[in-house]
Amino acid sequence: MIALIQTLKAIVKSAADDAGRDGNLLAAFCLYCLACIIGLIEQLALYFNKYAFTQVAIYGKDFCTAGKDTWRLAKSRGIDAIINAGLIGNVLGMGTFFSGILCGGIAALATYLYLNGQNLAAQQNGGFIAASAILGLILGVSIFAIMTEVIESGVASTFVCLAEDPYALRRTQPEFFQKVAEVYPPVLNTV
Repeated sequence: MIALIQTLKAIVKSAADDAGRDGNLLAAFCLYCLACIIGLIEQLALYFNKYAFTQVAIYGKDFCTAGKDTWRLAKSRGIDAIINAGLIGNVLGMGTFFSGILCGGIAALATYLYLNGQNLAAQQNGGFIAASAILGLILGVSIFAIMTEVIESGVASTFVCLAEDPYALRRTQPEFFQKVAEVYPPVLNTV
């Protein structure tokens, strides 16, 4: 389904580009608006798939059943899921950004110190310093982004489990359940 949506979006964008080149600005504008709407639908489908695949992984359901259960979950706890994903995504995104900046800075500093240690003029080798900073930034962002996927998967799994059956947590971890119930009372309203 995601591939179909992405294909449709590409076709609409191509048609919008063609309309813009032909001078039909109104058609290009309308097609770009349609591409934007299709992009939103794509994001919703990706978001929906995340929770459906989480249910497949946790409960061993087939994808169709997991999709139906995810839809039921979205209808009953949709705003909670959106807030949950938004908060976690923003925090992890900022961490990824700062990790990239830190790694890029460290790489640039290490290159600068190495060049000075070798009695090479840093001014003449500014390209090496810039290249090492960019490489450090890319590596820092990549490594941190991989690590955040584990955290995002854990958050999605925790949300699905709490939304589906919060009392399982009470049976297995009563102290933790009590803390969750104090901080987030709606968890007791099962779907």
